[in-house]
Amino acid sequence: MIPSLTGLYCGRLISRGCGRHITRKISNWELIVVLNGELGLFCGPGEYLLRKGDVFLIPPMVKHGGTKPYPAGLSFHWIHFLPKDPETEALLREAEPKMHLSDISRLNALIQFYQTLKIDPEPDTEKIDAIAGLILHEVFYRKGAADDAAAAVSLHGELPHLISHAQHILTTRYQETLSTSTLAAELGCSANYLGHLFGKFFGHGILEELHNQRISHACDLLARTSLTISQILYEVGYNDPSQFRRQFFQRHAMTPGEYRTRIKLEIINVD
Repeated sequence: MIPSLTGLYCGRLISRGCGRHITRKISNWELIVVLNGELGLFCGPGEYLLRKGDVFLIPPMVKHGGTKPYPAGLSFHWIHFLPKDPETEALLREAEPKMHLSDISRLNALIQFYQTLKIDPEPDTEKIDAIAGLILHEVFYRKGAADDAAAAVSLHGELPHLISHAQHILTTRYQETLSTSTLAAELGCSANYLGHLFGKFFGHGILEELHNQRISHACDLLARTSLTISQILYEVGYNDPSQFRRQFFQRHAMTPGEYRTRIKLEIINVD
């Protein structure tokens, strides 16, 4: 189910090390996605410390605010919205206020796209509402995938050393030419066994995780460096530009060039 929303205000805060989240009540829902640093918040009777990858939902008319000053380097997206139907309202009311997503790259790209739509001189409200729904869908989809992985670990015990080692290789050596077979040979097991075990714990295959790691690092380079797209694709381990573009589009629904352009158009508050 894609949530049906009316998309409202949005922005991104980048802190220089001063100020704090104001204390207030608002008449709409707010979604906060932390990109870097730590954000201290209270919401109703609860207090929370949000870090990179944490997503937080604030319901309407609930008093909330900062519990400590913004640290230097803190960065987070914020979006205000309203549900359009009872089903979406119920989905929001049943959700946990604080969720953690291990991969926020696609969510980040969707929010950046949303922000560029909002600052258009003639904003397309239908498209804005549709992207707002996709943003919330991405949150709950990623949260569900994380829950499935956690349930697998709970069911089978701690993450096996074999899988932990494979994950570490994918995370640190994503630039290399890796495959299920090469990993299995290095780890001393069969490719079929490694692939089956990895899928059981993470819900997707080894090659998909390799592409996830490469594209995530490509997004970082597109955002913070002036390297060309051709340089970036080789930097993260691709030799075929068409494969890089295809994998990037599958995860972000835009080309690398569009991603770089849109990230420069974010609505940013510097505090």
